[in-house]
Amino acid sequence: MKSDALFSWLKKRSSGVLLHPTALPSLYGIGNLGSAAYRFIDYLNDCGFSHWQICPLGSTGYGNSPYQCFSAFAGNLNLIDWDDLISLGLLKYDELIELTRLPNQYCDFDSFIPERNKILNLTLDRFKEYKDTALNNEYHTFLNENNEWLLPYAEFRALKTHFKESALKVWPISLRSRYSFLKQSFNKLDLSVVKFHYWGQFLFFRHWKKLRIYAKNKQISIIGDMPIYVSADSADVWANPELFDLDKEFKAEHISGVPPDYFSDTGQLWGNPLYNWDKLQGKVFSWWMKRLKQSMDFFDIIRLDHFRAFEAFWSISADEKNAINGKWLQGPGIFFFQVLAKKYPSIKLIAEDLGMIDDNVRSLLKATGLPGMSVLQFAFGGSSDNLYLPHHHIPEQVVYTGTHDNDTTYSWYQHADENTKDHLRRYLRVSGENAPWDLIRAAIQSPARLAIIPIQDLLCLDYTARFNVPGTIKGNWQWRMNNEFFKKHHQESGSYLKELNQCYYR
Repeated sequence: MKSDALFSWLKKRSSGVLLHPTALPSLYGIGNLGSAAYRFIDYLNDCGFSHWQICPLGSTGYGNSPYQCFSAFAGNLNLIDWDDLISLGLLKYDELIELTRLPNQYCDFDSFIPERNKILNLTLDRFKEYKDTALNNEYHTFLNENNEWLLPYAEFRALKTHFKESALKVWPISLRSRYSFLKQSFNKLDLSVVKFHYWGQFLFFRHWKKLRIYAKNKQISIIGDMPIYVSADSADVWANPELFDLDKEFKAEHISGVPPDYFSDTGQLWGNPLYNWDKLQGKVFSWWMKRLKQSMDFFDIIRLDHFRAFEAFWSISADEKNAINGKWLQGPGIFFFQVLAKKYPSIKLIAEDLGMIDDNVRSLLKATGLPGMSVLQFAFGGSSDNLYLPHHHIPEQVVYTGTHDNDTTYSWYQHADENTKDHLRRYLRVSGENAPWDLIRAAIQSPARLAIIPIQDLLCLDYTARFNVPGTIKGNWQWRMNNEFFKKHHQESGSYLKELNQCYYR
């Protein structure tokens, strides 16, 4: 029977691993798009996985969260592959010595970023004298093809540099939008900073493109992640203020978040400006289509974060201290996805439908046909009607043991109450002595056609490997994988994982 759903792409059973690139091993203080990323793709292929899921790849600001970026279009310069610059003759290994002295166990962003900028400026100076015609042509082609978002982004970052990295909302009012910036002769913009960001973005896109080609040749697809909101301190807001709910001083009047939930008794106050869906729907849609088009070029599959906000979103007054006092407002609904399906019928999206989901959201999800998410850590400790339990899973769904926002499964089980532990043991018919592998097997066996396992669960790591604690700012996004421990896991568990994937037709 033919479905009336707009999208229907999840047809085959498969599995993948969740790992953000910054958590990869490397010699240079942070995981990047270099050799370890290629080795990780080899690992996925060896173990019978088909997907690598990552967090957003944008340029991060305060707190280093990939969900609060300076642009919805720009890449993260932390991920640049230094070895490629060495091979091009633009850098020498001994010029990276300060990066090699940074910790291997976690990302020290405060130490890494200044040194990163120093090294990038060094390579840019050398590139100005570079005689390689092919690389020069590649660079100028990149500038021409990406000018629409790249020029405003570079201008925005140059202004941030001028204002000592202060937030957009405290800049002079005459400079808080690109429209007013272009109307005046602001002669303090440092063009060297503009060129620095041109160069950095070129390198990021170059390295990402090479990695994507390698992944494709290894039959590994990349699942990207798209936050529904953009940062208040971003080139997106600066260049397109009319798309957002801002006052006359270009400050957000209402901000994003969610009511009290599983993660927080006071809700989550994200602080992003809300879209003017009701006033300028056409312009907001147009901007979204450009954003999604670039993501389609970037990724094979896109996880659409906070899907429920397309049906209704939590609006909080900008002067509130937490997310308790907000109200639900209507989102763009099915019309957005009808426009999307007409423009990009082949797009592959996953709907992040976690949190406070009601019948209206479920109806929207069904109408789109997009696969939602089921998280096994949320399944146990209640009654048998819990929709996260495997017997409720459906084929058009993605099952996770946990996500980047969850504690590791090892730590989750250790800290769970006895009722939850007992339920898991009885339901899965296990002893509970190795809860991460119990949930991994449950995910691989699930009727859901796509199963994703965080690398921390495959490595059976404790709470020290947690990547993010929602509602907190400091101490997140820093965890990095131990290279020797990972290699040992690959050697000892690789064949078992491949057998498990094959056994359950993944």
